[in-house]
Amino acid sequence: MWYSHAKILLQRVQHARSESFILTLASAYEGYQFYLPSFIDFRGRIYRSGILHFHERDLARSLIVFAPNPYDSYDSEIDKRCRKILYCSAPFHYKSFQSYTESNEWYNDNKSSFNTSDHSLIEFALHAKKPFQFIANVLSLERKTDPSTIPVTQDASSSAYQIMSYFLLDVELANRTNLISIDDKIHDLYTKLIEELRDYLKVHLRSSLASVVCPRIDRKLVKAIFMPLIYGKTVISTTKDIHNSLSSLLTNQ
Repeated sequence: MWYSHAKILLQRVQHARSESFILTLASAYEGYQFYLPSFIDFRGRIYRSGILHFHERDLARSLIVFAPNPYDSYDSEIDKRCRKILYCSAPFHYKSFQSYTESNEWYNDNKSSFNTSDHSLIEFALHAKKPFQFIANVLSLERKTDPSTIPVTQDASSSAYQIMSYFLLDVELANRTNLISIDDKIHDLYTKLIEELRDYLKVHLRSSLASVVCPRIDRKLVKAIFMPLIYGKTVISTTKDIHNSLSSLLTNQ
């Protein structure tokens, strides 16, 4: 038990040191305008390169915004488009939704709870999926700043599987990865795969083992299995990930 607590403490200390460094770096760059070197991979996704690599880091993503508009002229059309982007993205940094209509309704219903003061926004964001990006989007949307100063990062939805569905002309997979919309809903591929994987294990595992393992199959494990699988991850490597995740339940066999 003490080892588990010590491990959690060390992880939190390391996380705190990392975020402290990010804030120090952000303070050093405050007020400067700079370019972010990037490259495009075979899927068309843009990756950052260099020392300012902020992939999957909530705090860093929330601090990097587009530079202010260098022109004095105000473009209402650009402002409208930027606000529409923020209006859609802010709720999704708090939690997942099945449609943009649902996310917009949630934002309107809860706006009075988090937009009364800085303190109310911080308190509300404590329960967000990505609290720092949620705060950044709300501030950009509600504080009437230059419409170009919005967070830079937007993510794709299972982009490799989107490309696969395109080449295979697989309509169901395209719908599951939000490449196309059949039912006007936003889908999460890995959440759907949870139930399918559980059904598969119930058929191929002993009932006593399946009853223990299946309830512990969550989205994090499913994503760790299927996301890198399409890039050529080996069965042995996948097996190790599964064993590490379920090590308290499984033997080496």
